[in-house]
Amino acid sequence: EELKQTEKKVEALEGKIAASSTDEFIKNAKDHNGFKVITAELNNVAPNIARNMCDVIKEKEQNAVIVFALKNDGKLTFLASCGKLAVSNGAHSGNIVKAVATVTGGNGGGRPDSAMAGGKDTDKAALALEETFKVL
Repeated sequence: EELKQTEKKVEALEGKIAASSTDEFIKNAKDHNGFKVITAELNNVAPNIARNMCDVIKEKEQNAVIVFALKNDGKLTFLASCGKLAVSNGAHSGNIVKAVATVTGGNGGGRPDSAMAGGKDTDKAALALEETFKVL
């Protein structure tokens, strides 16, 4: 029971750290074909926390296209999220995340504004994130 409480505290702290880093992500966004593209590998960040980070970024930057490679316990998950303006300009999270995950032998998809996919080869995460720029 005590261990569970400690794990919850750690997760809450990781969430706060992750959320505080959203400004840094926006600052380091790359301008690509009219989009503000943010790609990053995140270690030990739960998908729900990463999703919250995407929401914070999209509120501040409507033209953001965000793709995170989440590495948790040897598992690889890709999360793609596109702001309202990015979606109206043709960005589609489902298509992006599918292309990115395919590089690692994974698959997935989803809605234009938010999508997830599973990856297989964690060593190819950085290479997979580069695929984002080919899709846009």
